[in-house]
Amino acid sequence: MSDATHNAILCRYGEIALKGRNRGIFERALVTALKRALSDIDDLRYIRERGRILLHRKSFAAFTAAHDDLVAEGLQRVFGLQSYSLGYMVESNLEAIEKIVGNTMPRHYDQELQAGNGPVTYRMRARRANKFFPLRSQELEIHFADLLLPQYDNLQLDLDNAAISIGVEVRENWTFVHYGKMPGPGGLPVGASAPVLVLLSGGIDSPGAAYLAMKRGSHTNFLTFHSAPYTPPETIDKVCGIVLVINRFQKPGLLLACNLVAAQKIIRDRTTEKYRTVLYRRLMMRVASRLATEIGDRALVTGDCLAQVASQTVQNLEVINNATDRLILRPLISYDKTESMALARRIGTLKLSEIQCADSCTVFAPSNPATNATLNVIDKQESRMDTDELLGLALAGVTVVNPANGETSPFRFHRTKEAQATSSASSAAP
Repeated sequence: MSDATHNAILCRYGEIALKGRNRGIFERALVTALKRALSDIDDLRYIRERGRILLHRKSFAAFTAAHDDLVAEGLQRVFGLQSYSLGYMVESNLEAIEKIVGNTMPRHYDQELQAGNGPVTYRMRARRANKFFPLRSQELEIHFADLLLPQYDNLQLDLDNAAISIGVEVRENWTFVHYGKMPGPGGLPVGASAPVLVLLSGGIDSPGAAYLAMKRGSHTNFLTFHSAPYTPPETIDKVCGIVLVINRFQKPGLLLACNLVAAQKIIRDRTTEKYRTVLYRRLMMRVASRLATEIGDRALVTGDCLAQVASQTVQNLEVINNATDRLILRPLISYDKTESMALARRIGTLKLSEIQCADSCTVFAPSNPATNATLNVIDKQESRMDTDELLGLALAGVTVVNPANGETSPFRFHRTKEAQATSSASSAAP
């Protein structure tokens, strides 16, 4: 430690601290997420203590610059992490703390002095969780002020706006010293809430909705719709690229693709044109609900933004909701387009979403879609068709997609009546 290279990372959580007796469940989920995000550092050790998770390498070796790059990138993908600090893990005694501060303070002081902004200001924030440590938190801060101020001619104490802020956290078995905090993404660790199925288009909004669902602790699987051959293969390719980006924030979720074209043709031919979009969306909700049951997801997630397009008026959303008993979450409901784009840019999906490519919603789209549909009118429209037949046609076109290479395989039903129908058909075959 003579070169003062940091040997530990202190991770802090926020909302998890409010979970009472369930805190351990959330902490374990956070550790799992940390291990996934930092898997390229193969010798990390994790210490869980109340309110904190301390990371260090085997034998307390120093982190390298390459490790720091992995940490900076990886920890931004760990939901539940409120902030973190790179720093120095030492024994919980005053001599060890004095030594590490003595080794590390000169570099920070010299950097600020060379910046030429006048006297160098500093403060210490001590937190004594180890009640057996001889100095209380404020006494520790005073001790180091008495120690440091005489050593540096241009050093001044500033408790409110210091250029150098030294953090000291004293625990029973270790003390952590650092010089700053980096923010994490916050939220809850993925896996802390029930899993959900995201209706993922190639647009800007739905990837952001998936991200926000993950941030609240839900593992996400994905369902996209296409209308081949009326939509090109690039429609699925684009969604695959988006899923690869989103999956970096969690243990990779499943990507399902449903070809709606057979059902869409029936809707086109038998219903009034202006209601097509609402009818398509109701069918999508029925398909998604059935698939959510199959894969064990508890809710659906969409990228709907209130009144952004014709299908997203309050009236139409109410009618679309009525197609399923499944809970539908809409994390972006109050976002405007600028906010949705900013979120997409931040999570890395915006450029992919801006690639122009036809999707199911544009196939046989009405020229003047209804914005004020009523359930009574839509029920009459659907009475012109066999909705079970539409659902069966759509479900028959569901495939599992490998987002890494675009390869597909048929989706196999196990829990719902589709599986029973398949079994009955197999039994009746000669």
